Amino acid sequence: MDNRAPDFKLGLPEGAGHLLRDALNVDVTAQGSLKTRAGYALAEQGLDCHSGWSPLDGSYGLYCDSGDIFRIDVDASGATTRTQVAAGYGRVTPVVYAEVNEAVYFTDGIRVGSYHPVPGPTPRWLDSQPQVVGDVQFSQMPAGSSIAYQGGRLLVAVGSALIYSEPFTPGLRDESRGFEIFPAPITCIAAVEAGVFVMADKTYFLAGGLPAQSMRAVLPYGALQQQVGVSARGHGRHGRRALDEHALASSQRGRTGRWSTCRPSTSLWRPRARAQRCTARPTACAPSWPPSLNPPALRPEWAPMPRPGLYERPSHEHQPRHPL
Repeated sequence: MDNRAPDFKLGLPEGAGHLLRDALNVDVTAQGSLKTRAGYALAEQGLDCHSGWSPLDGSYGLYCDSGDIFRIDVDASGATTRTQVAAGYGRVTPVVYAEVNEAVYFTDGIRVGSYHPVPGPTPRWLDSQPQVVGDVQFSQMPAGSSIAYQGGRLLVAVGSALIYSEPFTPGLRDESRGFEIFPAPITCIAAVEAGVFVMADKTYFLAGGLPAQSMRAVLPYGALQQQVGVSARGHGRHGRRALDEHALASSQRGRTGRWSTCRPSTSLWRPRARAQRCTARPTACAPSWPPSLNPPALRPEWAPMPRPGLYERPSHEHQPRHPL
């Protein structure tokens, strides 16, 4: 590819062809030929898919569709199966999740709930009832915009307050002291082994978890409202990555992938089949194009996702560029 020579000097000596000036939505192989890059394939159709999430082992995924939370499983052939987990969540606001031992706690800022894929000792979030022990009033952990689990405590962001539960009692909190106040509304919580990152007006790190023994600003800015995911490719702070309400990470049988969900109003784009662009003459690229590709198709072809649903692409592929 030559983007320095002028358009009228792209020809190679002795009629060997022309240099490639620009290519959109294609991959250049080691042999110098071009092939259509992988795009998206519809994995599961939906009406209003968002709030995707997956546990660290990637054994399944959770996402919200039209106010219900579903579990999606992928078999060895790539076929998907979805099962309803809970109803009445995510109709207005995104759903956020946190692994709590063998269970998954979730909230949409209005209601709380939990999913228990296997039997275990972790109680259902909704089963936590207020109680008084001595002079201490314990109340149910509230719904919030972001949640995490660290050091045996459930953490919930409610406005500018970070509320934390009692140790190993994720559904209950001490009303008198189970919170930390930040200068601005909290947009994201990322729990790691050494402590908790809290994104508000700045990014703060609470070493050792909660109750906070120390707090320091590690970045002079915060973050967008989003769900934090966990990547098996890293550990500690490098094993965390932010996922907004339209994406989730997944790994199935040793094959790492990325699931993406879209809403009807989401500006997600994908290339149509064999959509390329070449600023040189069509015949200039002909020796390198696949035989089935005709020169008239050498133009950018973009279209919105055909319908809302759950889409899959290999994790090593890059997002297609939106044409300017």
